[in-house]
Amino acid sequence: MRKENPQLLSPQVFVVLMRGFASARMVKKAIEVLNEMPKYGCEPDEYVFGCLLDALCKNRSVKEAALLVVSCRFNITQGNILQFPMVEVCDYFKEMVERGLLAAPQYGTLKDLLNSLLRSDKLQMAEDVWSCIVSKGCELNVFAWTIWIHALFSNVHVKDACSY
Repeated sequence: MRKENPQLLSPQVFVVLMRGFASARMVKKAIEVLNEMPKYGCEPDEYVFGCLLDALCKNRSVKEAALLVVSCRFNITQGNILQFPMVEVCDYFKEMVERGLLAAPQYGTLKDLLNSLLRSDKLQMAEDVWSCIVSKGCELNVFAWTIWIHALFSNVHVKDACSY
């Protein structure tokens, strides 16, 4: 296709592939498609990255989506990473909690998400995620509270950490 009809290779073609791999729970393959786009003359942008996060989260790979955001493997400006995808990840995380898909939060994902939000000075967004988890009756043990307090403290929100 690249040789015979290069005009047919668009970001949408890659999005379809990523969604297909994500729905088959082939997370590594979905991310590999994103990483291979430049080889085919298609530079991934915020839309493509958002579609990948969307597909991963909708197919219950929220932890992998959060890790993708945290690892910053996607080559766009830091400002865009912190604005668009993080909002998407938070929305999907909260949606999963609201739908009862996380009776007990996956603590590794929770830790990564809260730390990422606080490192990027998104305290209000982190508090929204935390309050959603608490208000929906998720089973929060000492480990979950320790993650929240440690994330606040290590990101220089000492007063807020002490209040918890």
